[in-house]
Amino acid sequence: MKDKNTGLVWEEKTNDNGLRDKDWRYRHMHNYGGYGNYKDTNGKVLCEGLNGVCDAYTYVNAVNGTGLCGRNTWRLPLPKEFGTIAQINSGSVPPHIDLNYFPETINIPTKGAYCTENVDGAEHNYQGVDFGLPILYDKYPNEAPANVLGVSILVPLRFYGEIQDGLVNNPGQASNWICYSRLVSTR
Repeated sequence: MKDKNTGLVWEEKTNDNGLRDKDWRYRHMHNYGGYGNYKDTNGKVLCEGLNGVCDAYTYVNAVNGTGLCGRNTWRLPLPKEFGTIAQINSGSVPPHIDLNYFPETINIPTKGAYCTENVDGAEHNYQGVDFGLPILYDKYPNEAPANVLGVSILVPLRFYGEIQDGLVNNPGQASNWICYSRLVSTR
């Protein structure tokens, strides 16, 4: 899907249990520590097609290896790039994305965040975008928010894990930072 306003090309998801299935989830980290296993702490399969490793960066590499749409420049979007496809619906009713163009978007508030690229390039800055959250107005409830991502749908992924953030029994932090994916390409 090419956005004529930005020139960004967005990955379309599938519904076939293949590599790009809309329901697959990923750990938002490089698999350096072996955290990218293919099941969550509840035993539910996160993804298929990545040889037992379900982390966002392994997914990016796999999609680039397929040459999807003749491209090998797919990557996780920056938060501000997700802002270009976000929309504020009438009455601030979620999901805050046009389902005519992105019908496979997960709309599960506080559970359905999409991975974004680390803003500062550091591995500790895990953020996502949750199109299912309501838009919240802080100081000026009668005015539309100036920046959707600055209002409520940009979220810390530490709250999108399988167990409560910060628990001592969190095995190697492997159960936090789970997100869905939608890749973008600029060339």
